[in-house]
Amino acid sequence: MQERPGGAGRIGWVVAAVVTVALLAGAGTGYWLVRTKNDDALRLGWTKSIGQELLPEVGSGPAVAHATWPYGDLIVRATTGGVAAYRLGDGSRVWAAPVPSGTAVCTAAAEAAGDFGVVAFGAKVCDRLGVVDLRSGTLARTVQLALPRNHDELPRSIRLVAAGGTAVVTHEGHTTAIGAADGRVRWRLADGDCVDKAFAMTGTRVVMLRRCDNGRRQSLAALHPGSGRKLFEVPLHQHADVQNVPSAEPLTAVVYGPGDPYVLTWDEERGLRGEIPWRTPAWNLDLDGVGTGQGTAGIDGAGMTVHGGVLYAVDKTDRQRRVVAIDLATGRLRWKETGGSGDAVILRAGPDGAWAVETGDGVGHLVRVDAESGRAEVRRSGALTAGWKDPGRCRFLEYRGSLVVTPRQWEDDEELPSLTVLR
Repeated sequence: MQERPGGAGRIGWVVAAVVTVALLAGAGTGYWLVRTKNDDALRLGWTKSIGQELLPEVGSGPAVAHATWPYGDLIVRATTGGVAAYRLGDGSRVWAAPVPSGTAVCTAAAEAAGDFGVVAFGAKVCDRLGVVDLRSGTLARTVQLALPRNHDELPRSIRLVAAGGTAVVTHEGHTTAIGAADGRVRWRLADGDCVDKAFAMTGTRVVMLRRCDNGRRQSLAALHPGSGRKLFEVPLHQHADVQNVPSAEPLTAVVYGPGDPYVLTWDEERGLRGEIPWRTPAWNLDLDGVGTGQGTAGIDGAGMTVHGGVLYAVDKTDRQRRVVAIDLATGRLRWKETGGSGDAVILRAGPDGAWAVETGDGVGHLVRVDAESGRAEVRRSGALTAGWKDPGRCRFLEYRGSLVVTPRQWEDDEELPSLTVLR
């Protein structure tokens, strides 16, 4: 197998640790740009240990965090023993919805489906979906999954995505779409000749990798989540491997093999395919994702993002990891970040540019990189604490003026807090 640039070690499990950086106290915008450079530094608010986050039903066993869903004034966590919600303001537990005794959660959708969170769980095999009502904090319903012939391998193959009130689960030869509110099956694909792997979902499409004819033919397909109708399909080489999908709309995917890796782009209106090479004289892209919900069942989150026809990624050509902007239509470099404050981890992108966490000399900075010039501007700074001491190994989520950070690997450092709030 081809060695991937950057090394596989940076792709870890997302396990039990979350940091919430309070950026706008009490605000609901979820943006930092109203902050000025003269704001107070980020300070520690509260923390929790992994023992405090364990649900009683899993006893002293290991806790794995499969997903983190923001909802109302809550941060909801899907872990091994079930789902629990914590108040964003003070970290107090508001409710817990454990899975039935004798079972464990094996994976969860990275996003909530409206007012519902969806997990997959089971005993020896992962054969049920659990729908948690995030309003009441209860396990509202369970849905039995049809088991394929090789059901003993199901925990290693099940993949789950959700958006807009619908959840889609894929496993060996089976794809099922379920309405989260009623638990009813919306549609099924049961093509014995094809194996589907879900990667991303929005309210208008679900993106899957389809391998057919015993792996001799494969493609990235976009289906309508409500009906299962195929929207389009992008052929891939039979030996290609899709690592993650930074964007479902427009479709952008990180692909390895059979030659050098690249970022695949798809112009849906014109039906044009493009490939952005991972390395050119102008850049050396970091293609590593930000980790999966669980090592064998989770879906790798992308370490880059797309907005306004621009791919924002991290360039590792120089000693300092910097943000770069590449035009999706032309594949040309728009700019490399200037004036940065350390190694960058991209959070999101918008009309004003890219937002990133950058670290150096024991300090973390919240930075906006201008969309037109690529000039970086520090908005807030704070000393790195245990909860986010290595942002390069973390996932970041903005919510209500807060930044939720999930380290990708916890098991090597049991002293890490599992929940931390910086204000």
